[in-house]
Amino acid sequence: MEIPLGTSLLIVAVAIVALLVVLSAFAGLLYWLTGMIKGEEEQEEEAAPAPATPQAAGGADAERASRVKVALAAVALARAAQARKRAALEPEGFSSPWYQFHLNRRLNQTIRLRRNS
Repeated sequence: MEIPLGTSLLIVAVAIVALLVVLSAFAGLLYWLTGMIKGEEEQEEEAAPAPATPQAAGGADAERASRVKVALAAVALARAAQARKRAALEPEGFSSPWYQFHLNRRLNQTIRLRRNS
């Protein structure tokens, strides 16, 4: 016994509507939970006291923080210099060996096609 086409379409339509309702309810739940979490974070930020600045904490902490910043800047400059040296050592038209292989293969294919025609 077969189900008539109209009944099948009605079942599919009801299933699609139910799916859309469930998905929209799930999206609403996620939106609500996100609002709750963000609201709690904002309340915690308001309740937490402001952290002390390095200058207010003492001279040793401020000096250590400035040394860390100087060290980070020195490392960044050294890495930039290394990258510049590597770029200078590579030829201008440098590409990966795989690209060279691919390019050589394509060129050889076009030569074979020209020879055969």
